[in-house]
Amino acid sequence: MKKQLFAAINLSLPAMFPAALTLMLKRANTRFSPTFLVALVATIYFFIAAGALAASLPQADRFTIKSIKADPSGNEVIIEFTEPFDRQLAINNLTITPPTVNYRPWESSMPSSVALRINGDFRRGTSYGIKFASGFMALSGRPFVESLKEFNVPHRSPKMDFIVPGSVIELNSRQLVHLAVVNVESVIVESQALSPLAYFAHQKGIESKLVNALPKGHPLGRYAGDGSTSRDLYDTKGKPDQEQNFSMPLANRQDKEKGALLFVTLKDNALGGAGSSKPTFFNVTDLAITCLAGGDDTLVWVTSIATGQPVAGAEIMAYTTFGSFFIAGKTDNDGILRIRSGKRKGYRFPTPASVAGPYAALYMADRSQTSGPETGIQAVDDLNYNPRDLKFLCARTDNDVAIIGSPDDGNWRLPFSGVRQTSNISETPRETRSVLFTERGVYRPGETVHFKAVTRFYQTGSIKPPMDERCSISVYNSREQPIYAVSLILGEFGSAAADLPLAASSPLGEYRADLNCGPSPVSTTFRVEEFKPPRHFSRLGFETVKRRDDSYVNRPADLDFLKVKIAGGYYAGGPVKNARVRWQLAYGPSSRTIEGYENYTFGHESPNSEPEPLESGETYLDGDGQIALDFPMSREVLAGEKALVVSATVLDFDGRAASVTKSWVAQAPYNVGISQHKPDIAAQSEQQLDAVVVDAAGKRIKTGRVEAEILRWGWTYLRKRNLEGNEYWTNERVWRRASINELALKNGTVSFGANFDWGGDYIVKFTYFAPDGKSYSSATRFDVGWYDPDEGGGNNRDHNALKVALYSDRLSYRPGQTATVRLGTKRKAVAYLTATGRQGLFDYHVSRPTDGLKEIKIPIAETHLPNVYATVIGTLARGGIPGLHRPSRRRNAKHPLRCHGFAGNQKRRGPVDQHCTGDQGAGSRTRPGSKLESFRHRRGWQGQPGRAGRGCG
Repeated sequence: MKKQLFAAINLSLPAMFPAALTLMLKRANTRFSPTFLVALVATIYFFIAAGALAASLPQADRFTIKSIKADPSGNEVIIEFTEPFDRQLAINNLTITPPTVNYRPWESSMPSSVALRINGDFRRGTSYGIKFASGFMALSGRPFVESLKEFNVPHRSPKMDFIVPGSVIELNSRQLVHLAVVNVESVIVESQALSPLAYFAHQKGIESKLVNALPKGHPLGRYAGDGSTSRDLYDTKGKPDQEQNFSMPLANRQDKEKGALLFVTLKDNALGGAGSSKPTFFNVTDLAITCLAGGDDTLVWVTSIATGQPVAGAEIMAYTTFGSFFIAGKTDNDGILRIRSGKRKGYRFPTPASVAGPYAALYMADRSQTSGPETGIQAVDDLNYNPRDLKFLCARTDNDVAIIGSPDDGNWRLPFSGVRQTSNISETPRETRSVLFTERGVYRPGETVHFKAVTRFYQTGSIKPPMDERCSISVYNSREQPIYAVSLILGEFGSAAADLPLAASSPLGEYRADLNCGPSPVSTTFRVEEFKPPRHFSRLGFETVKRRDDSYVNRPADLDFLKVKIAGGYYAGGPVKNARVRWQLAYGPSSRTIEGYENYTFGHESPNSEPEPLESGETYLDGDGQIALDFPMSREVLAGEKALVVSATVLDFDGRAASVTKSWVAQAPYNVGISQHKPDIAAQSEQQLDAVVVDAAGKRIKTGRVEAEILRWGWTYLRKRNLEGNEYWTNERVWRRASINELALKNGTVSFGANFDWGGDYIVKFTYFAPDGKSYSSATRFDVGWYDPDEGGGNNRDHNALKVALYSDRLSYRPGQTATVRLGTKRKAVAYLTATGRQGLFDYHVSRPTDGLKEIKIPIAETHLPNVYATVIGTLARGGIPGLHRPSRRRNAKHPLRCHGFAGNQKRRGPVDQHCTGDQGAGSRTRPGSKLESFRHRRGWQGQPGRAGRGCG
């Protein structure tokens, strides 16, 4: 029986089954059951047959690798398979040899269902082998079959380029160009000198070398000429596939002591190498050109990069977008040239597309008007110049030349926050400002809501009421359902009114009204509530008292208390007897204004918008409807640094409430005022502040000692004691002193430049030491940001322009007054250009202060109405340039910069006097809902009568 079974099994085995296995089964002493032996043979047959079948199938029918792509960066490899698979299973069975640096399997991903992306630092130019273990299979269950087993990471392509393309190369320097090179062993730096006319011709698309051929003695001869070519060979061999940065001098350039316009090209010195880079424009110069264009004027300011001083006698050529150009003149002693719009003599390039042929661009149809048949430059007697057509400016001296683009080009423009710059005034949108209000904030269902809309247009330097313009008012109830819509026409004062009768069934809650008049709608809200008129009221009164304190042994003292008197009464008469009252005491800001010093703030600004709670309680009024509470006053309250804010609510017998809130500030014999300022500034900027000291009668103190202190909101460790009496340390935020300065009053005023090196919350405190031995102070807050949005903006040129903070001493001025604008800069400039204007230039002035410019004076004229803008631009001299003996990561340690600032001020003709009289006299009181007739008389700032509109609320 056994022999027959073995014979049957042997006959069932395929021919490819190894004979050794059959012999092993025959000679084995172990006894196998027939069932086990059949299963074993079947299993062996299955695996061997499956493997042989997979190996024999074509690639399209098996699970294997389709392609391997290594990224040239060497950071990732993508393996594409023939079938979908499990990512985690692939990662667990993958082996890469040689092991890659910083291999990150957890960051692997699948760009598609059949692709695996693996991350690591693969070495360029290296072959890597990959292998998947036998347990790896597709989602279909098909096992993986090896095919592609290795991949190569390619080398980076040869590359050479400029790090800072199109920049200015300082004349008084090593005249370096900065290169970024990859896999290039030697580079040729080829520079082609251009004349200004050749540069303009290049912008026009004309053969520049032919334009240079001008007759001898031609007025444009100094702007033309054949440019020389220089070549410098440098060894740039470095580590393979790594970008190398080089700073190479233009060593072989002719006349290196003179400025030049250059087209610089990089070429690979190797035969069949990376070729060459694009020609890049560089300007080797010591001339810095600043251009202010607006309205009909173009203001050009030429200064030295090395010294920052204005350059006199520089000749200016202007080039327009139409291919025309003219010599505008020479700069004065302040380096200024003012170019006005209008007709003038000039020149024009021909249009290359108008004629055909290789030299057609050099000729015009009428040769009698050209300056020479070789050049094709046309002389024009009535060239019409408009600042909006300006494209380039060229400044030239005997040994230097510089070119700058138009301010209309965003690549050359200095940014000003909140100002839209355009070359065409007609493109400026008309700005509309509107306001919508109601005569009160709460209405009952069934009452009538009265709306008033006022609109003004701001355009072309004027503020006008938009008469006969159409606007619309839409009203939505508390359920956001439209309930009212009306279209109105504005009157001669730019105002309109409408009435909305509320239905008796109107839902309660907050209603919204929208005014559409111009591009930006405005809204207001009012409430519809069922309310009853108040029956009673609350009153607060203050009184200061002193109280003897004998609790300290041998140190009796008189303490100051604030007596708060709370009273309640009925409108019909009589006190609210024995009523419950709830009260709260808090710290509040003590800032205030004093008549005659409207541009100064007196007292201390609170760091928080909400009062700081101190204590609260509940009590009862007496039989006369009054109660008195005594509170001790701290040193801060007595010094006027903080105000005490008291709130009281008196409840009647049926629970109706009447609330009142009032502040108390200690009256000091001396008050310190701080000039108004912008609360938000950037770090590392200086803020100029003025302080005055006035007595109780409002008279300014002329002399005295003042201390200016800067406090910063920061963290510190404090030692405290808990309820058990044990000491512990805690980290809390407090106001910490940053700096302190001793100052002296001069003519009743003291000036202080506050510097903020770090971002955060700051307080600047001025303390006056009075003759009575006491000190009196005021403080103002600053929110200092870490980053100034006006600097940078993504343009490389903008990083060479620092921000100048400008602060005016008033919010508005009248004609005849003088505006004082204070400057806050990070660095003191050598020279300042101050220009005033509005859609054009009013006036300009150049100053060269020896110790920095603190403020500028601007006389206000009638032409400045309704507002005027002041622009300040300063030049900063060159500092040190790092050399080889002092390595530095910076290419320029103290590179020359510009600093600029911008400020706008409102101008008005003067205060408008409006006197109100009624049938009960001006300032009379009447009951709610009753009528009161009033009459208003309007007089201007010079006493003349005028017409006016009125809105009452």
